[in-house]
Amino acid sequence: DESPLSAAEAGVAWSPYGPSTAIAPSVYGAAEVEAPSYPPGPPLPPMPPPVSPMPPGASGGSGASGSPGASAPQIWEFKVRAGWEAFEGSAQRDLQQRYAEFLAGGESRVTVKNGPHSISIFFDKMSSKLAGGHDRIRPIRNSRDQE
Repeated sequence: DESPLSAAEAGVAWSPYGPSTAIAPSVYGAAEVEAPSYPPGPPLPPMPPPVSPMPPGASGGSGASGSPGASAPQIWEFKVRAGWEAFEGSAQRDLQQRYAEFLAGGESRVTVKNGPHSISIFFDKMSSKLAGGHDRIRPIRNSRDQE
């Protein structure tokens, strides 16, 4: 002889508005409601390979050959009130070449164009100023100085 299931055993809760299929509130007071099921969407594209912060073979130093520029390009910056600002693209290339020459025994003072300005660079002091002017002297740095 089978007895009928009670409303609680059948998963039906009674309220003044009629029967509900929601399960009674849990211990924490939130009602457990079954999540709706949706059809599967299209497959996700494959994940791209991880990006290395350094190019293959780069060690972060002056490179395996010991010559400047043998690994990742340097980013040259000058000090401003709000922090550091990068030199423009053509000045970056010029600074990198001139710094390599300086390390090989070349001139410690060079002049480069940064936009409309000619800038005197002092590699031995890692500083700069407007060429021919009495402007303040600004510290300079490159990305390798930060490693």
